[in-house]
Amino acid sequence: MKKLSALFLVLIILSGCTREFTEDYTVKYKDFLDYTLGDWTVLNTSNEHNKAIAAGDYNENFIAWEIAYEDNEGNKQIFHMENDDPLLNSIGPHLNALYTKKIRAIVGDAPESIYLNNSNLSGSMMNIAYDENPDKLFENYKDIYKFKDITLQSVFDNSPLYLIVNFDFPEALTDGEELKIVNETKEKILASVPNVNMMIKRFEGGKVFDYYINGEKIFLEEHALYAEYVEKGIGDKYLFEEILRNTVPHFDIEFLVED
Repeated sequence: MKKLSALFLVLIILSGCTREFTEDYTVKYKDFLDYTLGDWTVLNTSNEHNKAIAAGDYNENFIAWEIAYEDNEGNKQIFHMENDDPLLNSIGPHLNALYTKKIRAIVGDAPESIYLNNSNLSGSMMNIAYDENPDKLFENYKDIYKFKDITLQSVFDNSPLYLIVNFDFPEALTDGEELKIVNETKEKILASVPNVNMMIKRFEGGKVFDYYINGEKIFLEEHALYAEYVEKGIGDKYLFEEILRNTVPHFDIEFLVED
């Protein structure tokens, strides 16, 4: 009984621990915000709280900002930023929202989902590395994350990012009909984004139709590492990401993380 009481007390103590995030990201990343947003204004600053959802987790008190800016097409945009995560965790979703809206205008409703993925941020250590080294964040991502001047091509210039295009076809469609839709969508994207990094796949069964790097179709089975990945049972997606990462090795700054 005493052991149970002690355990209960420990769980209460652990669940009651709170992390305080007080750093002002509008100050820490002012140069980056000036560059990527141009003229920007803080519309709202709020103190937020995340409650621990499991024993051993922490409650979190953090700051969130709503920042207004205008892009080069005259559109009013709102950038949401939180200081309980590395800045990349705020700017990544914003870029994805802006970019997928532009792609949707080209391809229509055929793909079930479209989103950007970063082949270089597969682990948390890389996020930490960029958070600890904001100069590298600016150096490596300044052209990719230039929100005020974003174009369909800009996010893939010298970039570890790639576009994932997912299809979810009705069972009534034949393989030929599916492939026709895929090819039509693919050609629309390539015509508008000739330098695209892209993976085109379907939800059911996870079938991948094509991989592209810098607008060129690549065949994973022709790569020197393909046999090793198959032998180890590592999925093709991870080989694709490794090939893409190797085209921009300077984005890997994990070695800068302080021990």
